[in-house]
Amino acid sequence: MLLHTSSLLNVHTRLQRLIVQCSNNTGGMKVRLAKLEVEGEPVFLKRRVIPYGQREDVLKALEKMERDGILTRVTSSAWATPIVIAMKSDGGMKVRPAKLEVEGEPVFLKRRVIPYGQREGVLKALEKMEHDGILTRVTSSAWATPIVIAMKSDGKTPRICGDYRLTLNPRLRKCATTTMEPEDFMKALHGSTYFSKIDLADAYLQIPLDPACRQFTTINTPWGLYQYNFLPFGLHTSSGIFQAAIDEVIHGLDGVLAYQDDIIVFGATKAEHDDRLTNLLERFAQKNVSIRASKCMFSSP
Repeated sequence: MLLHTSSLLNVHTRLQRLIVQCSNNTGGMKVRLAKLEVEGEPVFLKRRVIPYGQREDVLKALEKMERDGILTRVTSSAWATPIVIAMKSDGGMKVRPAKLEVEGEPVFLKRRVIPYGQREGVLKALEKMEHDGILTRVTSSAWATPIVIAMKSDGKTPRICGDYRLTLNPRLRKCATTTMEPEDFMKALHGSTYFSKIDLADAYLQIPLDPACRQFTTINTPWGLYQYNFLPFGLHTSSGIFQAAIDEVIHGLDGVLAYQDDIIVFGATKAEHDDRLTNLLERFAQKNVSIRASKCMFSSP
């Protein structure tokens, strides 16, 4: 069936109106109100403490839910339930979750003392990682690794790493991965005159960790135990796992190579390079890959 241009424009206009209408719908579905059948006496529980680093975001979320009509503030009630905070997470890259093959008995090491001058910064970093869904606080674990603190390139922000040298690494089976040799890398770039370097943000921490393996990564801090939900730094298998994940993401793309946490895009002409860069960024969007734009170099001849 053939459609004239005018018909296509009419269809497009109608779809746009429907999209706007659906976007502006309020008040929930037009169905019978849901009813809850409750038995027993009312229960009123006191509120729980919200970690300081999460208080502002939690308040904003409550205010938005009130504005959207999801919640209504009341002055009194016979019923009251404390809230729990589950951080929304983009889930990291859309790749197979990383698995850790561990042999041997669990190791639990006590936490180390954090220098007084670093304690506030380290606590804020932990709270941010928990807020971002990278870490989950746990009350107990058979595994525990003390943390080491390394400052990021700005010299102010602490980077938290588990010191897995005495705990997980000796019991972690090496993964079989292949990396491109420098000679092959240079051969692939031969003949290209335009290049871009894409820097991935917090490279390893974008790789989701298999839920069954998270217990192995538990870190022991002065503020309690935390498990990683994503691939941590400090494991001797992290680089190989990351390389395999990136290879999975860029598979089938011409003019794209992965080297550690940098992605190189190349082409013989600017048009070819730009097409390949567009394809890569579209793939990143599909696979939920985050880049650090400030460290990227685009279209350098």
